[in-house]
Amino acid sequence: MTRIRSMNRATHTVVLDPGRGDFRTANVTGWHLDMDEGVIWDIISGPPGHALRWWRCKPHILGNWKCEWSGDIGTAFNWKPDNEDQMFVLLVNGNAFNATEGASDAEVTNNGNAVNMIWRVPGVGNVTITVVAR
Repeated sequence: MTRIRSMNRATHTVVLDPGRGDFRTANVTGWHLDMDEGVIWDIISGPPGHALRWWRCKPHILGNWKCEWSGDIGTAFNWKPDNEDQMFVLLVNGNAFNATEGASDAEVTNNGNAVNMIWRVPGVGNVTITVVAR
């Protein structure tokens, strides 16, 4: 069964960290996935270092998107989404590194059960975030 229904590059206005009282917004370009919320997903990323983090964002009740969770590149994480729409963004030194044409590519793999997202970061090289259904 295909767990990733669609994937596209998208720009959304994201509330940075409402859980910590940071209601600033930013327009960021990342990879928007329409994914099965009925299964557990793993996030695997690398290589570690260079003050790199990832954001997982979802639509917010107030209309914008919000940063739902973030983690250091090189750490693994799993979750069961409560919304089929999810967006993944790379942070370099605390700033969004937009997934613009030429700077990032992504592909659905594993018979629709995984997505490999790659950002080409100057001075760092390729940074990969992979999302896989269990």
